[in-house]
Amino acid sequence: MKRLMIIRHAKSDWADAGARDYDRPLNARGEHDALVMGRYLAEQGWKPQRVLCSPARRTRQTAALVLAQFAGDRPVVQWEEALYLASAAALLQAIRATASDIGTLAVIAHNPGVSHLFYHLCGDQAEPMPTCAVAVIDCAVSEWADVHHGRCERFVSPQRIGQGGSPISNSCRR
Repeated sequence: MKRLMIIRHAKSDWADAGARDYDRPLNARGEHDALVMGRYLAEQGWKPQRVLCSPARRTRQTAALVLAQFAGDRPVVQWEEALYLASAAALLQAIRATASDIGTLAVIAHNPGVSHLFYHLCGDQAEPMPTCAVAVIDCAVSEWADVHHGRCERFVSPQRIGQGGSPISNSCRR
């Protein structure tokens, strides 16, 4: 069994209209949401062994804030240029290239690729991913190279946590 966490980067700042998309930082809400999601994942005991991350500024910042919430050694982060604005197919290719000794993998990237990947892997269990949402997917395989679909274990967003209700999406309870 492999566990995949798909994480969409947190809310970014559009204040500098002249900034390159690649260089946009997180805004204050994004920073807050990344901390909230990191704490939630840590509370659940869902610490990835490896993180594949787009090197765009907003994804780097999201990774740093989320991973800072875990105790002990930080997971190894691989900065993958190919994940910047990657399609679902490109994200899946990176996932399938992961070594088999990694049991829990996180991917931090951009929409629409992350939402499309979620739909590809989980079908009708999936839903659109708002900023800083996390889809936790269990894949019944022993090798990452064999990932074709999975079962949505949990879908959570900062908004659901902030509303005081259950952060778990009904779409993952099937």
